[in-house]
Amino acid sequence: MSGGKDDGVGVDGIAPLPDMASMMAARTGRQRDRVNNAANNNNSNNNSSSSSNSSSTTTASAAARPRPRFAGGLLRLRGSAAASSNSSASVGGGLPPAPRLGLRLGLGRRAKQNNHESRFAPLEWNDYFDEKTFVDVEQDRFCCYWAGQKREAHGPVVFVLVHGGGHSALSWAVAAKTLKATHRVLAFDMRGHGYTECQDEKDFSSKRLVQDIFDVVRAFFAQTDKSRASEDDGHKQVPPIVIAGHSLGGALVVRAADEAQRTRALPIVGMAVVDVVEGSALKALVHMRSIVSSIPKSFPTLERAIQWVFRSRTVRNLESARVSTRPQLVEHTLADGSTKEWRWRL
Repeated sequence: MSGGKDDGVGVDGIAPLPDMASMMAARTGRQRDRVNNAANNNNSNNNSSSSSNSSSTTTASAAARPRPRFAGGLLRLRGSAAASSNSSASVGGGLPPAPRLGLRLGLGRRAKQNNHESRFAPLEWNDYFDEKTFVDVEQDRFCCYWAGQKREAHGPVVFVLVHGGGHSALSWAVAAKTLKATHRVLAFDMRGHGYTECQDEKDFSSKRLVQDIFDVVRAFFAQTDKSRASEDDGHKQVPPIVIAGHSLGGALVVRAADEAQRTRALPIVGMAVVDVVEGSALKALVHMRSIVSSIPKSFPTLERAIQWVFRSRTVRNLESARVSTRPQLVEHTLADGSTKEWRWRL
């Protein structure tokens, strides 16, 4: 901005604000002029009635006309003109009333907040899988999700999906929605994750978790009607399996596939791993709880939790974050009895 002399235009072409003393003096002068004009017009009424009528009308209109008032850098109208909401021309050089920006901004913030919450709203499992069931392995109960109903339509092969540490079976939901169009799909919450309940939820050794894969898959097909048609010695057989794992789950399925080849624990015919370096993933097992402890302990709403999962890039797909975060959290009621928060289960 340029400084210097005042040429009546102001700085950078911006008109200067009116001087308060000058405005008050002008206002007083106008009022005095109106009184004098009214007196003169009344005197002239005795000489000419037509002139009197015209002058009286003009004077009355001028007297009723609201005058501008200086407030906060704006000229605002008083009286009836200030009440009009859409005055296009101001009287006496004033401006129409300023809009109620506070109300509009408040509504805008609420609308933005509602849109923000809906963006991170949780999604339901049944938009991706066809069934949710629990299978028992001794004293433990594992939560399983199943998709792709008919063997005749999808063939005999079943995809078994193993999630990573700190996630849940629903981290495979988006993939399962695509896979179930051509294959049957089974995913389950591992020990200490999701809705699975185990007597010992602190044993994250690779040996224990690989054995869980064998036990859950066999129990699922033994306890449900999803097995292949033939039976052997009265026991339902496990169908051919393509096993896939993500992150820690990927390291586990490598171990499971190798052991299954040697012991025939499962009829694994194919294997896939996603985002895994086996050595690093297995070494990270002992640090699982310390890794989890570095993240926020609780959230006031599910939407806030999903937002953190997505923006921290823990899950980079927003749809996957919206469907898979809920099983990782447990709702707690605080001491006041009315406030609730969501805490990590692990």
